[in-house]
Amino acid sequence: VGDLASTVALRCQAFGMKTFGFASRQREVDGFNETSTDLAHVLRPSDVVVNLLPSTPSTRGLLDSEALRTCSGALFVNVGRGDIVSEASLLKALEEGWLRRAVLDVFAPEPLPATSRLWSHPDVQVSPHISAISYPEDVAELFVENLSLWVQVKPLRFVADLDKGY
Repeated sequence: VGDLASTVALRCQAFGMKTFGFASRQREVDGFNETSTDLAHVLRPSDVVVNLLPSTPSTRGLLDSEALRTCSGALFVNVGRGDIVSEASLLKALEEGWLRRAVLDVFAPEPLPATSRLWSHPDVQVSPHISAISYPEDVAELFVENLSLWVQVKPLRFVADLDKGY
């Protein structure tokens, strides 16, 4: 779980939701009632599953049919990376009732081919990869903040960790 997931979890808690986070290591994270390294433990009780995972060798294909089988009619929202879950796994999960609906903003491949069954599936909503619109003023503000931190030799905000792949 990272900054985006923590922000989403805090918003969900404001609506009275209990939040579970899937993490690479066990730890307490703001916004989460619980985090776990056990994916099934996180998916099993979830009514809503929001994927915000980065695309790394360890996350690509992570939400396959076997993982989604542990869901019990959850709403699935994919705003992370498209290659975390395949189209075939999503369709199977919807057909089997493991997922009740999918709201998808990212795909593998992108753009989503016109021949994809996701376009016409009654339980799928497709959005045009706009879940996180970046406004110029926000980007400029963060740049100026990080420049100031850099000049002061202080840690920067939102630094990519190339060893982790995100």
